[in-house]
Amino acid sequence: MNMKWRLLGVAIFAAALLTGFTMRDTQYRLDAKRTAFDQAALDHRDSAYTSMTWVASRSENYFQLRFFDKVEGGICLSPSWEDLAALAAKEPTLAHLVPTGGRPTMAEPNRTWPHTWRPDPGTLSNSPYVRLFPLSVLLNEKLVTDAGGDPRQAKPRILVVGLGSGAGIGVLAHHFPQASITVVDIDRKVIEMVRDHFPLIRWLSDQKRDDGEPRLRLEARDARQFIQFHDLARSKPFDVVILDAYTAGSTIPSHLMTTEFFADCARVLTPDGIVLANIIGSYGLPNGATGEIVGLKHRVLGGAIRSFRAAGLTSVLNFPVIRVWETPSNFNLKEGRNNIVVCSRKALEPAANKVAWERLKAFVPWPELQIGRHVTRQYYIGKAKEEDFLTAMVDAKIIDDAHPTLAKRLALSVPDKDALLGYSVSAIEDTSLVEQARRTVLDWAKTNGQKIPSHWDEQGGDKLVLIDTDWVKYARDTVRTSVIAGRDIDKHGGDALVGAVDWTDPKRASPNAIISDAPLFTDQRPNADILNR
Repeated sequence: MNMKWRLLGVAIFAAALLTGFTMRDTQYRLDAKRTAFDQAALDHRDSAYTSMTWVASRSENYFQLRFFDKVEGGICLSPSWEDLAALAAKEPTLAHLVPTGGRPTMAEPNRTWPHTWRPDPGTLSNSPYVRLFPLSVLLNEKLVTDAGGDPRQAKPRILVVGLGSGAGIGVLAHHFPQASITVVDIDRKVIEMVRDHFPLIRWLSDQKRDDGEPRLRLEARDARQFIQFHDLARSKPFDVVILDAYTAGSTIPSHLMTTEFFADCARVLTPDGIVLANIIGSYGLPNGATGEIVGLKHRVLGGAIRSFRAAGLTSVLNFPVIRVWETPSNFNLKEGRNNIVVCSRKALEPAANKVAWERLKAFVPWPELQIGRHVTRQYYIGKAKEEDFLTAMVDAKIIDDAHPTLAKRLALSVPDKDALLGYSVSAIEDTSLVEQARRTVLDWAKTNGQKIPSHWDEQGGDKLVLIDTDWVKYARDTVRTSVIAGRDIDKHGGDALVGAVDWTDPKRASPNAIISDAPLFTDQRPNADILNR
């Protein structure tokens, strides 16, 4: 009997090992469909809060920190930090990114890392929503006026809740040379992971401004506790608080989304200070039959806006992150997306803040970088009518070198003139051409001794798709389209979205509001998981 139990135990253990080996890449999404064929894991670590992996792809120009299967932020590999430092010889505006005192020593990659090169990303963001972080400084009229009207000369004190990959810190550091940034993250291992493998962030965390203020300070603490015990008698207030904390399951920790917490954020701000929050949610649309509002996490977004206003940050604007093929005036109201909610005690609306809005309109993200220099092109095979067959994406050069006229035959889908630019998709439905492309990739893999990209050795696709991304143009247009949307306060202002500030029903906003079922989040009635659906 004991022998049977031992054999059963051995069998279970072996099955567990086999399952673990088979599923080892699932959390990295290294073998998922429609992901870059050459992506690889630089390092992987586990903490009490998450399972984190740095993943890089040269062909798709990204360096991403993933929590389980969620991308917590991406940064372009090109231009690298070294590229930006070299460009500073011609562009003095980049002098603040030139390393002094030598480049930092980085941690060794995971032993499974297949390359001899190591990522050295600069500041150009792969993640659209963090490109909007500069709004928090540009809309603060007093801060910029005190700097002579030049945002680059402003000295904002910025508090960021949630480090993620550090991509947002790179964006802020690029555009505001005099910024002093404090980042609070509850997970010390996330901080270590970013410092170990993101050279620019590690370097910034060791630098100081001329006045002795740190350029980047990383604190491993619970953000609510950090803000609650921020003593204004001993420490200066912040000009900006950026809230970007999410659990590994992509929900905002409930104690960081209540009126009481937002009131504490307001307390540590200057009188003209701004809170900028990344809130994943939607506006929703009324169901024609019942009138019930339907839309992913719409109550999360509406509840956050109501709670900000109840905390005294009464002027609220939302900048929805416009996606490819959408326009500022026409986007999916039911689909969950990143929303950049900006709020303050001072009026932020265009009519009351004209100079700041003119500055925002004229703002050019990454002005030193050239359009057309940082471009990726990828092919994948799919099905014309279904999404059940998708291959990994391969560098277009593999196919274009063998068939230089193929790309010209793909039918380019022309977006609306007001849509997001810098990202285009074209496709062709011709099974003979699809098979020709598939055979080319198989021959390339065999000739070069490479592993066959995922699913390219499978037949069944009838559509060849080309994705073309100009990362500089895409970044700039992300900001342009979202700013156009946010300017329309009749659709994206606090009153329009959740109604009057003095509305008292804790469970619903006023009936004429766009998100009329928006609740108030408090410590007694927090942003529970049921409202995250």
